[in-house]
Amino acid sequence: MKTKDKDIYRYGINDIEIKLFEKSLENKRHNHLWHLVIEERNILCSIKIISGNKGSKTPGPDGMV
Repeated sequence: MKTKDKDIYRYGINDIEIKLFEKSLENKRHNHLWHLVIEERNILCSIKIISGNKGSKTPGPDGMV
């Protein structure tokens, strides 16, 4: 299992993906998804995954890392 996969399971993101997938199988609409995006566990998982990407320590156009 890759590190990203471990993070997804640790933060419970997989539970959300499964619920959305099951809802889509029933042809139900996905409304009001912002509450999922701004949940703390989703943000923490995203930061963990992005900070582990190759080039994450590369300075941007302003020279900041």
